[in-house]
Amino acid sequence: MHKKGFRYSVSVKLSSVFVLAVIILFSIGFSIYNWGINKVRTDIINAECIQNRHYSANLNREFKRITMLQYDLVNNRDLIKVSTLENVYGNYDTYQMVLRIEDKILAIKNSSNIIDDIDVIVPLIDKSISTGTTGRISSESQNLISNYGDRENKQIIFENNSILLISEFPQHYYLIDIPPYFLIHATISMDTMVDFLNDMSMTADSSGFISSESRDMLIFDEQDENIVLTINESIKEGRGQEIYSEHDSPRTVQFTQELGGKKYLVIYTRTGLADMHLVRYAQESIVFSGFTRYKIIIWIFGLTSLFLTLLFSNSLHNMIHEPLNKLIGAFERLQRFDFPVSIEHNRDDEFKYIYESFDEMSFKLEQLIDQVYKQKILMEKSKLKQLQSQINPHFLYNSFLLLRNRIQTEDIDFASEFCDDLGAYFMYITRNKDDVVSLKDEITHTISYSKIQYARFKSRMTMDIEPLLPEYENILVPRIIFQPIIENAFEHAIEKMNSGGILRLGYCAKDEYLDVLIEDNGEISDRQIIKLQKYLTTSDHEDTGIININCRLKLMFSDKCGLFLSRSDFGGLKVTLRIPHGIRESRQHV
Repeated sequence: MHKKGFRYSVSVKLSSVFVLAVIILFSIGFSIYNWGINKVRTDIINAECIQNRHYSANLNREFKRITMLQYDLVNNRDLIKVSTLENVYGNYDTYQMVLRIEDKILAIKNSSNIIDDIDVIVPLIDKSISTGTTGRISSESQNLISNYGDRENKQIIFENNSILLISEFPQHYYLIDIPPYFLIHATISMDTMVDFLNDMSMTADSSGFISSESRDMLIFDEQDENIVLTINESIKEGRGQEIYSEHDSPRTVQFTQELGGKKYLVIYTRTGLADMHLVRYAQESIVFSGFTRYKIIIWIFGLTSLFLTLLFSNSLHNMIHEPLNKLIGAFERLQRFDFPVSIEHNRDDEFKYIYESFDEMSFKLEQLIDQVYKQKILMEKSKLKQLQSQINPHFLYNSFLLLRNRIQTEDIDFASEFCDDLGAYFMYITRNKDDVVSLKDEITHTISYSKIQYARFKSRMTMDIEPLLPEYENILVPRIIFQPIIENAFEHAIEKMNSGGILRLGYCAKDEYLDVLIEDNGEISDRQIIKLQKYLTTSDHEDTGIININCRLKLMFSDKCGLFLSRSDFGGLKVTLRIPHGIRESRQHV
């Protein structure tokens, strides 16, 4: 397959898997980060809600404590005497009782940091007794007494930017239509409450306020008027999510308020004093400022993951994609038989082994192609030579002349056998197109040819042909390798002799090889034998029959096979054709 046909390369797949793994890990990390941030955010909000409930409970307890101290003062004997028995005591005694009452209310004031002043209004003696001075009842105090019964909210009043905690005697005097004996009110100024609110701030830039819709109360730092009014409207609308950390805790609500492009975390708690709310707020960016570093960390993690992904992809490109492309390119050249094909690789890794194996395979393939090509050429030349041989007028004339003479002498048996041999010879030459045949078929053809020639030279020679053992019959050999050797023996040895000629075909098995021996007793010198053997190993021309055979044997088997020339035991030339006897017909061949 051409590399352009690859839809996805290995490096792309590996990069995709790595990117997917990074995305999954980053998603898990980001999910854990979000979960952690949300958990910490929730914990911070819950902690602030708990703290707000704590401040609210403290304020509630403080207001109740002041109220209880006021009720304790209601039972003070001096105060009861002064407020009910004006004509019984003289000025001195009244003065002494007022002084003692001043001491009592001063003790109450000193018991709390949020009390600015405590006034005891005694209508009977027209006195207003306070921690600072004692004087006549002011018009504001008189109005308070007169309108007290008509007020919707009585014990906690917001008036003149101050909170008044009121206790009257007798209680509910306005219901029985009698004037009060006295009225006690602790005054808590707005400045005092703003200081209290600042002390309970979430952060350095946070603030708070106290509100009561029924009293039209809104105590806050005037610098934050815009945000306070906006948040207070949201509270009136019932905005927010109610949060409980304890079953009996006062109602606490949390929500986010946007104003001027900023987000504020708002927490408010009902104090338990009628509809009064204690509200705290701060910018979310400040409350959750610690999250910034975690955001930076997650971004660094994300950018690092991206960098590692790019680095990994580049590394894959250098370590896998480019070497694979180089290997694919080499295979394409190999497909085009563009030899020599080799790949250079300097890194000591797996690709070096692959490249070296590829180079070795390419070299062997080139050798194999060269061998097959040469084998085919040699085979074609061998076939051409045999074709020339079969149409050789001299060979045909001698064969048919011999056949005619025997027929004339009525030697029918010989003529019949000779015709069979001649027919088998020409059939093998003309019809068998296989380049590789069994040793049995090749020996059978050789015997047919030998018998044809022997019929001509029978009077001057003897021929000894050893039978082929069945265990060697299926050995595969190149086609037409024995006949040319037999032909040379007849042409150069037997034909030149008048009598006593010898031709022998035999076999000798040695280790994994089988030697086919063809011997004669013709005249030949040692020098000629050595020259012929050297000519076999050094000549590059395959025109000569024995050189053609030698090359074909070596190409098909190995350099250890081929033709070997030596002195025959009969004094002539011995030609040894060495073949391995392990290659059988059941094995696929080239």
